[in-house]
Amino acid sequence: MNRRLKLLSVFIVSLILAGCGTFRTASAPSGDWTSESSHIMSVYRVWQGTPYQWGGRSRKGIDCSAFTQRVFSDLYRTQLARTTDQQSKQGRAVQSGELMPGDLVFFKTGWQSRHVGIYIGQGDFIHASQSKGVTRSSLNNPYWSKRYWMSRRIDR
Repeated sequence: MNRRLKLLSVFIVSLILAGCGTFRTASAPSGDWTSESSHIMSVYRVWQGTPYQWGGRSRKGIDCSAFTQRVFSDLYRTQLARTTDQQSKQGRAVQSGELMPGDLVFFKTGWQSRHVGIYIGQGDFIHASQSKGVTRSSLNNPYWSKRYWMSRRIDR
């Protein structure tokens, strides 16, 4: 069985398990953040290494806001706006010390440039990086910690 087929199998199984009520919702949090992080990581493994492409929305190339949009759609069946700016206005603000897996983390990467990723726990987040494609990074990395802007929690 080739690697892509294995990853697709993991993704399909995680979607099936999503129907079992293991995900946190606005009205009834599961409290099992380790499980939540595992589900997010199963989707991440499908996308890991996908190259960055501004405006891209597929495994051939994807940008940061399309990546968060796809993960939320696939995992939570929740619709996020298409752009980072629009996503930064969704949900409710969360302080950096209160982050939970599934929260969106935003960065100011330039004068007018913004970036978004999904927090997965233990100070890490996943995102579509211009230099590395879809990858995992640490909020404690000096590059990201200096550029951290805000976080949002989306009802799902």
